[in-house]
Parts: sequence; structure tokens; C-alpha cells
Amino acid sequence: MIAPATSHPVIPVQGVFEFTESWDYKGIINRQNHRIRYSPIYGPGSNMLRTFIFCLDDVTDNDTDIDTIVALHGINTLRNAPQYSLIFETTSLGGEYGFNVSSEAGMEWVDVEYDSDMINASSSSYDPAIEEIYNAVRLSTIYSLPELYDNPIFPVNLAFPVHIANFVTQTGIVGHWRQINKDQTVINGNFTTFGADNPIFTGPVNETDPTNYAYPEDQWWPQFNVTVAQNVARTSRPRTHSLQVNFPFTTIVASFALVLVIFTFVKKSRRQIR
Repeated sequence: MIAPATSHPVIPVQGVFEFTESWDYKGIINRQNHRIRYSPIYGPGSNMLRTFIFCLDDVTDNDTDIDTIVALHGINTLRNAPQYSLIFETTSLGGEYGFNVSSEAGMEWVDVEYDSDMINASSSSYDPAIEEIYNAVRLSTIYSLPELYDNPIFPVNLAFPVHIANFVTQTGIVGHWRQINKDQTVINGNFTTFGADNPIFTGPVNETDPTNYAYPEDQWWPQFNVTVAQNVARTSRPRTHSLQVNFPFTTIVASFALVLVIFTFVKKSRRQIR
């Protein structure tokens, strides 16, 4: 039996997704705690600037060990945000994820190890924002994932570099993502950062179409940068379920005939007993 492929297309919006099979980082989420959502409790807009941490298993190896740590900073839900993706907020165990940052938007990955100058306050390269994101990774994994550390018994230093995308440093389309679930559903999306120079809810109020409601200029929002994971296109890969019978057709027919003879014999025997 062959099950036909199904698709659930979503019309992509021009220019908001870069369709590609090439990803800066990609891998599989094998356990629930390999995908972490860290929410700070202090700082400006702290309730809006979350960090998503992905502990990825390489898709090409045959084990389930973590090979890559990716930290995406600044993402959150914005009410009525365009194309906001609830899919990105959920975990699909065994699903494959891919991430890119947009060089056109001025974005780049920051690769940080435990002894990097960027998280050393006495260094001229020190970046407090990067240190905060790196510490979010440590706070989220030091007890739950000690295998990520150079000494799992007394975890102190991460044995892996953390690949950080601090999305709130720019506005506009700052990155792209893809999620492939175990059922082969493919979700393609992007990361769009909004802020004072790229606000949401711009334009006049549309009184005739409540689904296209906007706010007057004095109510444009947000006034600080925050990123939305947008869902741009959703499809499905072909799924094939096959049952192979390694017997010739004549053998199958003979087997069926044998079953029929046995059934007839049993039925006749029951009648004789009665």
C-alpha cells in the first residue's frame, strides 16, 4: 500500500522567506529538555525578550548525542503580530530544525566558549548582552544537562561553543528557520524584529475590516526591539508506507486455497459433531 502525499500550503508572502536547503546550523531534537525557552525576570522588556536554546543532534551521525548548541535571543509572542507562529513555540521530538541568520540585515552568529573575551568583563571585547545570553544557556542546562559540560559530575564550563543570534540588534527580517516534524510536515518561517524604526500596527485604522485593524501613529508599537517567529509556508514531504511480500504470486494463491480448505474442513467437522 502506498499512501499519497498530502500538503497544506500556506501562500508565502513575497520577500519574507528565503527558501533554501542550506542551513547555518541544523539538527534533531531528541528529548524534551533539549529545547529550552528561557525567560529573564529583570531588565528592560525582560518579559518580551526570551532566549530559545536548541541542543541539536547532528542529522548525519548514528547516535543521539548533542553536537551543537544554538541560542536565539529576543523572540516572543506579540498579540496580533503578523504571521506569528505558534508552531515555533512547541517541541516536536524527533523533529529536525534548521536556522540561518540574514547577512543582508547585518546579522551574524556569535560563537562563544566559556573562556571567550566577549564574556570576560575585564576584556576590551566584552559584550554584556552576549554574556547575558550565554549565562541563560548555562542557567538552563547546568543541572538538567550536565553532559554538556567538561565535567558532568561537577559541571562548571560548557564543553561546547554556543552559537548565539542576538536578533534584537537589528530590525526587519533577521533570520530564517525550518522545522520538519516526524510526520514529515515542513514548516518554513523567518524571524522578523520589530521596534521603534519598524513598528507593528502602523497606518490608519481600517474600520471596515476588523481583521486588518491598525493603530494611529501615536500608538505604534513596540518602542523596543522584539522578534517574532513568523510562519510563512507549510507543506508535507512525500510519505510512503510499503508492505513487501517476498513470495511469488502462485505461493500466495496456494496459501489462500489451503486456508479455504482448512476452513471448509473445520466447518464440516462441526456439522458432523452436531
